[in-house]
Amino acid sequence: MKISPACQGVFAPIWAKPLDMQGRFFYPHPRWDKYLRGGFDFHERRDMGRFADLSGKVAIVTGGAVGIGGAVASALAENGVSVVVVDKDPVAAEKKSAALPALGAGSAAIVCDVTEPERVRSMAEEVMQRFGRVDILV
Repeated sequence: MKISPACQGVFAPIWAKPLDMQGRFFYPHPRWDKYLRGGFDFHERRDMGRFADLSGKVAIVTGGAVGIGGAVASALAENGVSVVVVDKDPVAAEKKSAALPALGAGSAAIVCDVTEPERVRSMAEEVMQRFGRVDILV
C-alpha cells in the first residue's frame, strides 16, 4: 500500500507501512521495530537512577496517596528521595507515608487541599520546618 506524499514520513495507521521520501520502509523510532515484532514490553520497569542521582533529595507529591501520585511517590522513595505525601484523604496519606520507608527513604504525610492557597502555604511551611528544603515538586 502506497501512502500519499503528504503523509510520508509521519506515523500512519498500523496497517500502513511508514515510508520515507524515497518510498522505502522505515521505523520512525528505535524501538518501533521491536514493537511491530511483538517483543516490546510497554510495562517494562524504568530505572530512574540511571538518569540522575536523586538520593538525599526532598520531594512533595500532591495527590500522592493513590493512583499516579502514589506510583510517583513509590518510585521516588525507591531512588532514595524523602517523600512528603500530600493528599486530601488523611487515612490514605498516612497509609502511603507509612509504606514508603520500607522502600528506602524517609517520608511524611500532610493533609492539604491544594485548591485552598492558605492551606498550601501552611503545608509548605511545615515541609520547610521538617526537611529544610524542597528539591522536587510533583
